[in-house]
This record gives sequence, C-alpha cells and structure tokens, in this order.
Amino acid sequence: MSESHVTNMSDEQALLVVHGGIMLMAEDIRQHAYCPRIVYFRHVMGAWPERTYKMQRGEVIHEKKARKHNVDVEGSTEIYYSIWLQSTRLGYSALLDAFEFTGSEIYPVEIKTGLGPGDRGEKEIEHHVVQLVAQAMLLEEAFNMPVTRARIRYVDAGADYFISITIDEKQALLRRLREIRDTIRLEAVPAPASIKGKCTDCEFWGYCLGT
Repeated sequence: MSESHVTNMSDEQALLVVHGGIMLMAEDIRQHAYCPRIVYFRHVMGAWPERTYKMQRGEVIHEKKARKHNVDVEGSTEIYYSIWLQSTRLGYSALLDAFEFTGSEIYPVEIKTGLGPGDRGEKEIEHHVVQLVAQAMLLEEAFNMPVTRARIRYVDAGADYFISITIDEKQALLRRLREIRDTIRLEAVPAPASIKGKCTDCEFWGYCLGT
C-alpha cells in the first residue's frame, strides 16, 4: 500500500494496516502463552469446540467473584469490576476482572480458579502473568499511568498476592503479538506445547493430538 493511501486514512485505520487487520483479545495472548496452537485452531481453522468442565466452572466463579459491574471502595482503594479496554495502537482488547486505583497507583486484578503455582513448585504461572502484562499495558494507555505490578487471586487456594511487571515483560509481549499475527497471517501451524501435561483436558485435543 502506498504512503499516500496510509496518510489519507484515519489513525485507527492506519494502525489496522500496521497490525495486518488483525485485532486480538488478551485471551488470545494468554492462550498463546499456554500453547501457541490454540491461536491457530481458533483463528485459522475457526475451531470452537465445546467448553470443558474446568472452563465452565471458571466462568461460574468469575460470575460470582468478578462480574459485579460496579465499584467497591476498600479504605483509600477504589476497585472497578468488569472493565472493557481496547487499544487500536496495540491491536488488542481485554475484559478485566477488575482493576484497583489507590490514588497514586493503578493495576489489574485477575481472579483464577485452581490452586495456583504452589503445588507445582513454580514461582508463577507463565500464561497468567502474560495475561496480566497485556492488561497492564492497556491500563497504562487508557489512564496514562505506569503500571508496574498486578494482583492475582487463586480462589481455590485462598492465595492473593502481587506480581511485578517489568519493561522486559512488556517488550516480550509486543514480540508475542507479532508471533500471534504471523501465525494467523501465514496460517502456520506452531509446535505443540512443550509440557505435555498441558494437553490434559484441552478442548482442542481432538484437533491436535500433540503431534
């Protein structure tokens, strides 16, 4: 496309050209971190299999814990639930479980089922961290404030703690966005997840078979 064509576009249209016309969800980014093939099955093959029991249970928990559609105040902290954010510049959007504003700091809050990283000896669960980094970058743009940490709650474990978000993680997320768009644009099948335990209860197993 010629430079004159891009110049005559609106800013949003020009950015869509930069992103190859592909707008993503933070959920796509999380799934890519879990297993890159999920993005291929969803966006290239158009496969949307039935939701697993684990996924259905997670949706019920979110309805109870996060989908309040209101604002709470705890001390000096304001908590906003079920917030939709979108960035044309970054090329993706997200529905945040919540974000908290302390007056001087803002950060996303994610509510998860399961026992969290403790039982597996992991420091943090990678795809959960990637999802929060994506949400943090949307908050930064929307409110013009730096976001350097996020809060995560594992309801089954009763765990509630903060994770730090670094510049390196934000740069890595931008690289991941390019990888995701390349997968969709080139219709290239990524390698399966390296950790085969992730295939347990995967709704795409019938398409993939780990091969």
